[in-house]
Amino acid sequence: MTPAPNYIGNAVGAVLVPCDTKDVLTMLIIDLARLVKDHLRQFTPRATVHYLNEAFGGNGSFFAKSVYVCARVESRLTISNMSRLAYFDIGFGHGKPIALLAGTLPTEGMSFWLPSADGGIDMYYGLKDNVHTVLKRDIVLSKFIEFLN
Repeated sequence: MTPAPNYIGNAVGAVLVPCDTKDVLTMLIIDLARLVKDHLRQFTPRATVHYLNEAFGGNGSFFAKSVYVCARVESRLTISNMSRLAYFDIGFGHGKPIALLAGTLPTEGMSFWLPSADGGIDMYYGLKDNVHTVLKRDIVLSKFIEFLN
């Protein structure tokens, strides 16, 4: 996977839309999209930091302490580390989450680092088949890592 020319990384923006769970459950998708779009118009970097700090009880340094997104160690590696976000402390109206999964499995050259319900970190990596085979044979890694087939 090769990034597009002039690609500088991923942009992260937060939009907190004030509405109740009951309202969201009864809304049409188009109405929800309009609501998000209206709040997205208010997006500024300063407002995003404010909203995230408010949402996660931060002290003004949310990004420095909690999120390290898209560190491009080399041109073919992207790391998204969201392991310090307090997902398991957030109530969504029906109790706290019991698991956190990436929306998609990583493609080659990508990894997702997510907080685990037991306090650890779940890491998902997209590897080529030949790399996957070599790593599976590693004695140390085979004891500590579950490989998906």
